[in-house]
Amino acid sequence: MLSVAFFVGWASPSLPLLLHGGDAEYPVRLNLKEASWVTALLSIGAAVGSVISALIVNIIGRKNTMLFTVVPSIIAWLLIVFATSSWVII
Repeated sequence: MLSVAFFVGWASPSLPLLLHGGDAEYPVRLNLKEASWVTALLSIGAAVGSVISALIVNIIGRKNTMLFTVVPSIIAWLLIVFATSSWVII
């Protein structure tokens, strides 16, 4: 549950910095259109992911499904941290 809260909440403090360039060393800057995609894709991914996870739960079980979802979550956070362009964040 904490991971979900991090995904939902990270855009709120991060988008102003990504839009206005609060950190000169970070290479990624977003325009308004890209920033709207960053926030909207979480909802789109949640809708698609809930359908996929409902199917996977019946095949490999609840525990294995929860363990399986850790891998994409870690990859997503690493992409955000080490992003060099706006498309990596989106």
